[in-house]
Amino acid sequence: MRPADSIEKMVRKTGCDAPEEMRRRLWSDIAGQLHQAQTTTERRGETRVWRILMNSKIARLAVAAVVVLAALAVGVERLTRTKPSQVQAFSAQIRTDMALDLDPAAALPLRTAQPGDFDVTWSSEDGGALQILSGSSLRILACPLIEPQWDSVISWAYSHLTELQESTASRVAATKRQPFAIVLTSEGNLAVIDIAGHRETHAWLRWRIEEAVTPGYGPIKTLTLQVVDPQGSVTENGAVDLDTGRILSIPADVLSMPAVEMLSWLEQNGIDAVARKTEEGWGLVGVGLVFWTWSPGSWAGTSAVDLREEMAASSFQPRRPLLYQEDSYQFAFPFKTREGGIGMLQILTIDATEQTVQFRWRMVADDTASIIETTTEDDLESQRLALSVKKLKHFGLMAWIYAQEHDWKYPDTIHELKDYAAQCDQDFQWILENVGYVGAGRVGDDPPETLIAYDKTLLATGKGTYGVFRDGHAEFIEPSRLSQYGLSAATIDTEEQRLAESEDRLMRFAIVLMRYAQRHHKTQPDTLSELPDTLSELKEYVEECGQDYQWLVDNVAYLGKDTQMGGDPSVPVAYDKTLAARGKGTYVLYSDPCAAFLGPKELKKRGIFDPTADVKP
Repeated sequence: MRPADSIEKMVRKTGCDAPEEMRRRLWSDIAGQLHQAQTTTERRGETRVWRILMNSKIARLAVAAVVVLAALAVGVERLTRTKPSQVQAFSAQIRTDMALDLDPAAALPLRTAQPGDFDVTWSSEDGGALQILSGSSLRILACPLIEPQWDSVISWAYSHLTELQESTASRVAATKRQPFAIVLTSEGNLAVIDIAGHRETHAWLRWRIEEAVTPGYGPIKTLTLQVVDPQGSVTENGAVDLDTGRILSIPADVLSMPAVEMLSWLEQNGIDAVARKTEEGWGLVGVGLVFWTWSPGSWAGTSAVDLREEMAASSFQPRRPLLYQEDSYQFAFPFKTREGGIGMLQILTIDATEQTVQFRWRMVADDTASIIETTTEDDLESQRLALSVKKLKHFGLMAWIYAQEHDWKYPDTIHELKDYAAQCDQDFQWILENVGYVGAGRVGDDPPETLIAYDKTLLATGKGTYGVFRDGHAEFIEPSRLSQYGLSAATIDTEEQRLAESEDRLMRFAIVLMRYAQRHHKTQPDTLSELPDTLSELKEYVEECGQDYQWLVDNVAYLGKDTQMGGDPSVPVAYDKTLAARGKGTYVLYSDPCAAFLGPKELKKRGIFDPTADVKP
């Protein structure tokens, strides 16, 4: 039995880290018994556990040189890291007559500081500001995020390393809402600094030291595991150590062990996941594995920086398997192993006959040597899914801006957003070809979960699609949930076919009108011939051109009376009355001739069709 989604989201939001004993209880609740736990430090929310480990030398500035004056307590924060090493975090007070060495070596006992070691001092200018030492090769940059959490700032810092390296700023004046700065230290480290409780003459600093190398992904690995039958004999190649890629077999005597002993054996052998078929379906079962379930586009759309910072503070172990989704795009599973390794996993396929599960994964690498410049160019499906969620988020923003400027009413048709697409530097042609718009009639007070638009190209595959909602968030809609939003591949195909048919029929009708005008122009060569008063007068021309006259009678409203073909290109000569009656807009044929789609508001504004006044067919 898995926790309710609301509970799971709450745990994720608060960042609650359960100790080892609690994690084992959760795991053993399924297995049946409790295993003896080791005591570990518990970290809850944004509360930081600071341990006083050692003293660092703080220096006083003089005219000619820097002189060491006093020693201040330096706290080291123990946080979960993406690899087995500790996160190095410190705190110290800084004053206008002091300089501070931010690098970890400054915390070593009995170390003699050198003038070139120091990184920052405190300036009384601007009411108090953090300042790098003049004439140094250090760099400093203010973080613009408003009241951010540590993980957000570190993610921002890594994504702005180039900007930091090129910065010409010499100091940062922090505010209560924007308290962070980043510094490239004398030893080439990245220092992320929280400037707290500052005054004109002093401030308290808390900072973390990171490697000044942007994390990246290691190589993509693909494996096929044999499904483990707990009641069967030894299963070859049924388990994996995700940190090393090592495949393991589970002996029969282990499968028959009591739950506590079996868990201990799995952990001692470094196993992170086991291939299983459960009541919920085929997939992998984690062993002490922290993971989340993200939408399919996350595989190609998540940077290593974002993944590392998202998972670094997570320790929640879901009580469910990592499942394969039948007839659907596959979810991505960001994970963290017991050793602290972070990566992304996606199940590719299952073979019911061979009883196997195939999946791929890649790990976040912090060191330059391990980072592989991988791309998704050969993985067009993942690339398309990542593009979809990105484009739909932008579309949701465009629609929201439109609503904000129109009394919080969303546009009647997608065509009314053309100018907004240009303003937001979005490809409107891509939108026309791929976005299904259902926001007509929606208002700003509608529930946040109200669907505004979806990716109709993905929907046509029958494997689910992305949708963007009234509150601006984009979400993957699995095939099993499409009916909740009135979506189906068959529905969208029919609608698209009807729109395409309308445009095609009207353009072919233009050929009929041109032929009529040409023949009557011969009898009146000095003028452009006017079109006939009624559609019935065109019947012989329609049949002569091999077109369906009855379709025109049933679906076309003729406006050609007293109109000259080839005259003013803004004058309409016909429109699809069947589409217009639906209230979502229609195609209009002009005298130049060309066909264009107009929304309900534009139809009314131009006097072509008013659904509140005209009689619907």
